[in-house]
Amino acid sequence: MSRVTDATKKIITETALNMFVSRSISKVRLYDIAANADVGEATIYRHFGNKQTLVLASAIELSNQISNTYLINNEDLTGFELIKKFYEIFLEIFKTNIRYYSFINELDSYLAEEDFEGREAYEDNIEKYKEKFFFAYNKGIKDGTIRQIEDAETFYYSTTHSTISLCKKLSSKKILKQDDYVDKEKEIKILVDLFLEYLKK
Repeated sequence: MSRVTDATKKIITETALNMFVSRSISKVRLYDIAANADVGEATIYRHFGNKQTLVLASAIELSNQISNTYLINNEDLTGFELIKKFYEIFLEIFKTNIRYYSFINELDSYLAEEDFEGREAYEDNIEKYKEKFFFAYNKGIKDGTIRQIEDAETFYYSTTHSTISLCKKLSSKKILKQDDYVDKEKEIKILVDLFLEYLKK
């Protein structure tokens, strides 16, 4: 694939992601993306084939952006310090890019309803988060800052699922009056602190 083709695909993907995040997946048409990316609609079909494939490409782009911005291993930190940074990413994204959680929420529903090729690439892409977690966890076991837990894999999935679910809920529009009772960022921090307290040796 040529550099020009790669560049065009990247422009389309980034444009689509920004539009999906700001508007919603269901409200954005390929025609709209083409107009904003300054390409022909046929170009999008040539590179992606359909909207579903472009949605997944956008989700992978988002995952890469988050990984490149936040998931950076620092060899000077202890395992616990690294895992603390890992969990605090959820809160940092909530503070700076809350719309991302709305997009992820809609994406989950989209993936559940649609059956199409390419979703494996997205699933494989988000495995990098698990790798980052276990890098920090294993380092913490070695340096004595994290206690060993019986089923670390289940702990990883249950804690990340819980945190993402909370962030997605708090990023949505207010439904009940109780939604205003507590500071949203404090809610996420409390949950993260509980996980960290459990892990800390």
